Amino acid sequence: MSKSTSRGFTLVELLVVIAIIGVLVALLLPAVQAARESARKMQCSTQLRELGQAALTFEGSKKRFPGWQDVIARDASSGLNTAAGENKVVGWPILLMPYLDQMQTYDSWDSRANSIANASRSFMPIYSCPSRQSTYRNGTLISYIANAGYSAQVGDPDPAAPGMTLSATQITKSAPTTGTDYWELHDGTSGVFLDRIPHPSTPALSGMVPNRLPEVTTTDVDDGLSNTLLFSENLLAGTWDASNPSGYNTKEQGAITFHWFYASDNTVCTTGVAAPAAAWKINSNEPGKNRPLADPNQLASVADWLKYARPSAWHSGGVNVVFADKHTAFLNDGLDYDVYQQLMTPYGKKSKMPCKGYVLRAEDFGG
Repeated sequence: MSKSTSRGFTLVELLVVIAIIGVLVALLLPAVQAARESARKMQCSTQLRELGQAALTFEGSKKRFPGWQDVIARDASSGLNTAAGENKVVGWPILLMPYLDQMQTYDSWDSRANSIANASRSFMPIYSCPSRQSTYRNGTLISYIANAGYSAQVGDPDPAAPGMTLSATQITKSAPTTGTDYWELHDGTSGVFLDRIPHPSTPALSGMVPNRLPEVTTTDVDDGLSNTLLFSENLLAGTWDASNPSGYNTKEQGAITFHWFYASDNTVCTTGVAAPAAAWKINSNEPGKNRPLADPNQLASVADWLKYARPSAWHSGGVNVVFADKHTAFLNDGLDYDVYQQLMTPYGKKSKMPCKGYVLRAEDFGG
């Protein structure tokens, strides 16, 4: 009678099997991570499309796009941001809440019975890119910013006075309402979401200036809805409750909007204007520095907020955006700055940007 025998793995064989499994896991892990990031990138794009839809629904209801900041809980007899709760200055994220199934939170802000301090604040996934570090997916932190157009700076050319440059008085709300002033610089040709907070903040709302606040409608977008940006991602976006009655050139502007400066790459157009700083470019940064962390709290100065108020994301190679016709796109990191300005201006021919004659091509929009 024969006797069958069996033997187990030797130590060498076991080590070989473990090594093979380790190699297979190492090969599969990047593919799994890439698949997860692809899903997060797609979800981010979907959320931006929802924001685009909300903005267009707002425009259909109010006959204008929301300002990047505006007044709610209105009372013409009171000033701005009163202790009693009327005339709250709020940014576009709060203005769009009724169109994003967040009516309860909006009502807490739009109530004259609630002061700003007592208004509801909570994390809103719709305002946060799923690729953003989990540390910064909480509270009122957001990942998305709105197209606020031109950010005028001291020394820029005065559009109404050839050979002259803009002064500090002209680019602030303390400027007179005649000639080239704050309101002339931030009109509907330069961006979609404009400042709709009158000044100064001390008189009653009915006594502030200007009498007619700037606004943009879909019919004002002469360059085409499919060529005009509404929202973008931003690594260093701030909080959805950010606002500032002083308007442009404030930390709060940089927290919830993106903009363009008067500059030119002199590539698609020859303008002779100085080139943009590296930090103003999509997904770019100052030379010699690492890409900034997704932490809005690290930006202490207004200059830093303004410098990084441009499209940026953790997605490799580019950034998700949504246009005024609700279509989304993935803009490449290397987008020419003149093209970037063209994509932001609703009516480029009449805007303040130096490059006005370029016609956009399909390849300009990225992947």
